[in-house]
Amino acid sequence: MSMLVDASGQSDQHAKQAKTALKRQITELDNQQDAMVERLVKTSNPKAIAALETKIAKLDEDKLRLGD
Repeated sequence: MSMLVDASGQSDQHAKQAKTALKRQITELDNQQDAMVERLVKTSNPKAIAALETKIAKLDEDKLRLGD
């Protein structure tokens, strides 16, 4: 029985670590997205705007995938 409890505890710990890692990744994606939005607002070059919009959309997709 003790081994089962130990395994369950380890499983809980791994789940918590995975959740923390996901939160960290989402935060990093948010930070990257914020930086790109700032750059987008400051630029007037149409090609740069299009590229930044594409990158921002990709970051959104990545965040959604992590949230699932």
